[in-house]
Amino acid sequence: MTQPAPNYVSAVDACIRVYERNANVKDPSAEEVGAEEATEGMLDYIAVLERNGEVLGDAERAALDDVTQWRAQTGEYVGRPELYLHLSCRGRTAQPKTTLATIKTNVWKANTDVVVHYEWAEFVRNRISKAQSLASVAVQVNNV
Repeated sequence: MTQPAPNYVSAVDACIRVYERNANVKDPSAEEVGAEEATEGMLDYIAVLERNGEVLGDAERAALDDVTQWRAQTGEYVGRPELYLHLSCRGRTAQPKTTLATIKTNVWKANTDVVVHYEWAEFVRNRISKAQSLASVAVQVNNV
């Protein structure tokens, strides 16, 4: 089974763990809220993140829905890497369903190996950065 952007999923999980730990320390009634945020046994990532003051864009909402679907494993998971990655070749954006043969013929136009560049979507980079900063704050708080 394919996993959607493992580093993004790990970063989301890290943020959720910090938020849940903070909720348990600050507000003992957080368990009641947590029960409402579960949908068929699955955590509603969007609700938890927004409850903790995060503003989520449409792209990240779609990615969180994708992660929820993957975790639920209802039927066969069909990944959507176009949510997490931006591909380009020679400065032109490659569409998610474009084959390498099409890129080589229409973009690369050379008889050498095709070079395709990728970068994580901005929300993925932001989520990873957020998880790292939350982790460092949690370490500082624990050391005090």
